[in-house]
Amino acid sequence: MGYDTSHVHSVLSKESLEPGSSVILLVPPGKTGSQSSDKRQENAIHDISNYLSSLDLNVELETMRLKGVFDQDLLALNRFLSGLEGEVCLSLSGGSRDILIPLTLAASYNSQNIEKTYFRSDLNSGLNTFELPDSLFGADSVEKELLELAAGEPKTADQLSQRKNTSKSTVYRKLRGLKENGLIEKTEEGYQPTLLGQILIEKL
Repeated sequence: MGYDTSHVHSVLSKESLEPGSSVILLVPPGKTGSQSSDKRQENAIHDISNYLSSLDLNVELETMRLKGVFDQDLLALNRFLSGLEGEVCLSLSGGSRDILIPLTLAASYNSQNIEKTYFRSDLNSGLNTFELPDSLFGADSVEKELLELAAGEPKTADQLSQRKNTSKSTVYRKLRGLKENGLIEKTEEGYQPTLLGQILIEKL
């Protein structure tokens, strides 16, 4: 959520909130030396809080402040969405693109956990729902184990072969497939999972 709360109100009005529901607002990091921006953010959160209080449904309001660092926010949002339970509705509208882009990616990696996804059009202000695609590549059991083994300190193909107790030819073939799918990368020190690979590891 940014400073404009209208898209949040649209979703909350569309969804018939039940007693005990939770509303979680994702907000950008505070801007250093920008008190006016922080005040506008506080006012926006206060506006949603007042609306929820007026419903008298005992709805809990939480805020999750992100860091504005793509890799860190994507991993944090992936963990956050994968840990949600119950009927989850998500709004991909408004707010900073620095949050919206990693949120959209994290949502597509956790589409099975999300009941409904909303998007409000900037063209006609209409509120639409759509199905999230599952954009996370799969991996077989050997590839998944290689990804886990490569996590942390980079490992050479020889080291992975020894730890996996698998032939070097098999390891090289699996590493090639993981690399083609963007799940692993080769550095001077060895192989290590990419950001996408780290997300897949968390889902193993």
